[in-house]
Amino acid sequence: MLLVDDSPLTRRLVEAVLRSAGCEVDAAASPDAAVRLADRDRPEVVILDRDLGLTRPGTDLAPLIKSLVPQCSVLVYSGCLGDVATWPGVDAVLDKQAPLDQLRDVVLGLARR
Repeated sequence: MLLVDDSPLTRRLVEAVLRSAGCEVDAAASPDAAVRLADRDRPEVVILDRDLGLTRPGTDLAPLIKSLVPQCSVLVYSGCLGDVATWPGVDAVLDKQAPLDQLRDVVLGLARR
């Protein structure tokens, strides 16, 4: 799994939830780091925040990561989803207000695809 979020707290929390479910998780705080890790590690699932601070939006990364790792599933995990579900390269969306066990279940479901 590859987690891309500019919030250190969110990265730590989501990493802990997914690792407790037996997942291997790499985390990136920036789009550039995410692209490097995706190209190197070929993750099954990429979990992207929509808003990555002052850099490009996470949803811009979805098609780029899919071009590098076509078989991966991309989940946008954000507090501001809007029309993200219709954006290219996005397979699923989940609001950050959702319970963490729901996040875990969605990620594990995407990994089984």
